[in-house]
Amino acid sequence: MTDFTSKIINLEKKKVCLRFANEEWKTIDLMCKRENIKRNELLQLINKTRTPNLGLTNSVRLFLTAYLFQSVKEKHHPQYNKEKHISPIFNAVKVIL
Repeated sequence: MTDFTSKIINLEKKKVCLRFANEEWKTIDLMCKRENIKRNELLQLINKTRTPNLGLTNSVRLFLTAYLFQSVKEKHHPQYNKEKHISPIFNAVKVIL
């Protein structure tokens, strides 16, 4: 069975509770390490760029999916990377706009 963990995150001077499966938290942290960005900074970026009618939790999940897809696509099909030297993080942000 999947375990879930809730964490309190400070976003724009507000405390927000996010609840993800432990594997999702691990994925967020690994992505942040790879991209050299703090978790809170990433979550703020997602929060600021998300579609207003999509909640933060779902926006984070969509972002992670887009990021992982972009990373795999670039690794296995480099010809799809039209914008050289751009991190998958920026392409993933486009998905949640």
